Amino acid sequence: MSITMMGINAGVIRQDSHFIALALKIKSPRNQESLFFLPVIVLKDLLIALEFRLSQLPQLSAEKRRQYEKLRDKTVQKMHQNIPSIQHAELGKVRTSS
Repeated sequence: MSITMMGINAGVIRQDSHFIALALKIKSPRNQESLFFLPVIVLKDLLIALEFRLSQLPQLSAEKRRQYEKLRDKTVQKMHQNIPSIQHAELGKVRTSS
């Protein structure tokens, strides 16, 4: 599945003091918003994939690294303008078993 992200927001869902999931809200083109709930195992897999991609950066040439950083900074600036809000009621959609 591929999603073009215009903005992103996250919130932690807990039951008492225990982590249940990460709520991840993504704003796509045409102001469409999607809400994802990432439990621990899925979140761990995502972080491993991101860590791998970040570990590749030192292998870039100086010119490629400058291009990457310029594009990254431009993208971050655009994404800051499109952060979707997460309402408490949306997080109530998560059901936990005790």
